Amino acid sequence: MIPAKPIVYEFRRLRRQGVSALYAIILLLFVLLVRVFPPDVRSTMLPFVLFSEPVIVGYILSGGIFFMELEQNTHALYQLMPAGVWRYLILRITTFAIYGGIGGAFLTVGAMLGAESSSMLVLHTMAAGILCFVAAPAFTALGVFSAALFSTINGFIIKGVVFLLPMMGTIASVFIPGVARITALGILPGGGFFLFLGGFLPQPMPATPFRYILGAVNIVGWTAVGVSMARNRMGKRLVREGVVE
Repeated sequence: MIPAKPIVYEFRRLRRQGVSALYAIILLLFVLLVRVFPPDVRSTMLPFVLFSEPVIVGYILSGGIFFMELEQNTHALYQLMPAGVWRYLILRITTFAIYGGIGGAFLTVGAMLGAESSSMLVLHTMAAGILCFVAAPAFTALGVFSAALFSTINGFIIKGVVFLLPMMGTIASVFIPGVARITALGILPGGGFFLFLGGFLPQPMPATPFRYILGAVNIVGWTAVGVSMARNRMGKRLVREGVVE
């Protein structure tokens, strides 16, 4: 459990570095794009827009910030802390999970305001915020892992895109019919996100306990895998660069 003070400091640091402003601009652009379409199309687009939000926040921004911190020698500070790499990952994941939850709620309100009743909008906004909150950690950890593989941010941007391909496969799996769709979503990263949103997909999925259990297992499983991979790779990266003895 991380005390609130480091999290507040982390938000302030990201705000000073312009990350919060960049994230707000991205969210606003998403809303403006979705609002161009009629309400029925917006409701169909929303699950995919919500999925892209933790991907952008967790994977792309966390990877970019990793290199920003390397230039500022921020990672060296964690050498002085017990379990420093773990503290870094938990702090980063917690911060970006909060970003994801706020962003998911904002996108839902921006996309569906005026398109559904107030009570349903409140319900859907809360659900979207919670779902994006729990989905963001896996993508954040994978973003840190991918960034730690490359020596420059250009390498991360150009070559690291390969790690986004399974996530694109997750989106494509939404349109697979029958049991194959549930199987694919249960395996691929981010599949749990769509399993929880199954009733809102272009081809709705029946609400069964198995679907929700599989979705929860997928989210927890990929979060654990991502954190483990990020921890191992970041530790090796810092040792190689002489940050950790």
